[in-house]
Amino acid sequence: MSISLRGVRSLNVLQNVSSFTKDGVYNLRREFSLKSIPIAFEAVSSSLNAGCHQVPCRNFYKHKVEVEKRIKWERPVKVPCILPQKSGELSGLPEIDYDKPPPLYEKSKEYQTASEHVKRIVSLKFQPSSVRKQAMKDSMIQKVKRHVLDTKSVECKIAKWTAIIRNMQVHYANYPYDKVGRADVKEIIDLRKKRMKLLRTLDYKRFEWLLETLDLIFKPAPSSHERVERKKSMRWLAEQYCEAVVQKKLDEYKEKLNSQKREFLERKLSTMTSIIEEEKSFGVEPSFTSEEIKEVEATLKMIIEEEARKSDKNAEEVEVY
Repeated sequence: MSISLRGVRSLNVLQNVSSFTKDGVYNLRREFSLKSIPIAFEAVSSSLNAGCHQVPCRNFYKHKVEVEKRIKWERPVKVPCILPQKSGELSGLPEIDYDKPPPLYEKSKEYQTASEHVKRIVSLKFQPSSVRKQAMKDSMIQKVKRHVLDTKSVECKIAKWTAIIRNMQVHYANYPYDKVGRADVKEIIDLRKKRMKLLRTLDYKRFEWLLETLDLIFKPAPSSHERVERKKSMRWLAEQYCEAVVQKKLDEYKEKLNSQKREFLERKLSTMTSIIEEEKSFGVEPSFTSEEIKEVEATLKMIIEEEARKSDKNAEEVEVY
């Protein structure tokens, strides 16, 4: 019997595979031909699969759907650092009277003696935006400066930076793709935050007064950065959900026991009185004192009054609606 090279290679493969089972080796020695090789290989593979442990297919999709019905998680939207929600602004720019002149013309004698038409033309209503911004900045500095010539104190600097930040926030709302302005306002916010942190360390009362005057909230940088991850958040939400379920079950059980209090106390009182009467008939000292019976009666009376009060309250609510 001649064997080709292909048959020899198939024989080697079958010998390696069928070495785990005796039936495969016996069948291989009994009949050896190219036609019987696929049949023997199929028999060996089936015998191997029958002997090994098969892992069942787990359907994770059903579990995922059941979890998402009860626990919902959405990735929080990232808020830019220059928006009022992050910078700490509680209000916008101060309102100014546009009929007034710019700060440079207020004490001018020529302006005071000028006609109404000239005053109207010179007013802030017809001035460029830079002059209006300067007027808003001066009005904010005027609230916090220590004396008339004060321009270098920490309070004045923070007020000036606050006016610039609020102006830039209005500008960013109109032009959201201004990258240079975005970077500038971020630097000013960080600088103001640094000075406010220093002021809080040195003089906390002045720091609180400044926040109240400028209508701000101080939001320092977090001590540690924690990534927003779905897996961690789902675990936290799952713990919260489990605690809520446990608390709900406990509340329901407590309510059920409270509803049975009246019936239990009535049965307890009748049982105690019957035991005392029976013990007296046999001439035995009673197991319960009169104080214990009075205590049970007082508790029962209090529960009855509370139930009556609740029923009256429910009746009033029904009449209102």
